[in-house]
Amino acid sequence: MPKRKRRTEEEMIADLQAEIDRLKKKAVGRNKYSSDQIRDERDRLDLSAADYGRLIGVSHLTIYNWEHGRSIPRQKQLNSWLQVKGISQGDAFKALGIKPASGGFTPEAVYEERERLELSAADYGQLVGVSPLTIYNWEKGASSPQRKQLDAWLAVKGIGKRKAWTELGY
Repeated sequence: MPKRKRRTEEEMIADLQAEIDRLKKKAVGRNKYSSDQIRDERDRLDLSAADYGRLIGVSHLTIYNWEHGRSIPRQKQLNSWLQVKGISQGDAFKALGIKPASGGFTPEAVYEERERLELSAADYGQLVGVSPLTIYNWEKGASSPQRKQLDAWLAVKGIGKRKAWTELGY
């Protein structure tokens, strides 16, 4: 059996330093990640966790776990996220095949529609399919509708007073 060459201390230190350098290089991208950044980017793009996950190539559960600090992205996922980070909302919507549709949604528009129909927030919420508190929050600008809610609001926007009252059973 051939004798193994005994490694010198300098060789072992050099190998350890090479391994440290390799791990540092691998960790560089991870320093650019934080759960707050994931949440901020998703909010900035106004995307659901499912849509944001599709954009990056992961599931919506993975996005939730990243946002809540339960897990961190693997290197490949991190690279995908870094490519998506900072893109414009228009580019994100285009990549996902989503049409940006605010449909004229503003807090003032919600209030004006409700007043035009002469409805309480409870009745207007029932018409749109949301709670009265949601209507108040939309009117104050404290929140904005999710995509399904926006579609429901757009469907109701502009209907006549008689039709609205009939749908509510008046």
